[in-house]
Amino acid sequence: MRLKRSDLHFNKKLIALKSKLNNIYLLKMNTEEKVKEIIADAIEVQVSQIEEDTAIGDFPKWDSMGQIIIISALEKEFDIKFDPEVIMDLEDVGDMIEAVEERISK
Repeated sequence: MRLKRSDLHFNKKLIALKSKLNNIYLLKMNTEEKVKEIIADAIEVQVSQIEEDTAIGDFPKWDSMGQIIIISALEKEFDIKFDPEVIMDLEDVGDMIEAVEERISK
């Protein structure tokens, strides 16, 4: 069976799309891991203790001051800025991951 020129063009586009999706997946995974590392470092716990539903108050050092330290570290690491309204909605790790991903994808 012989491939037509249009088939080859389609295959190249498909390979490029797969590569782009893979890069997006890796960026998302790297972002999640980095956010968890930043939080763990700020509140002085092991990264393995941080889950997406881990929230302010779950660890002694994750109090209001810990929250400010985490937000500041996220802004610095990802070179982003959170609006005050967004900061008020950052209640758990999942919220933080989502907020960071929204800002770095713009």
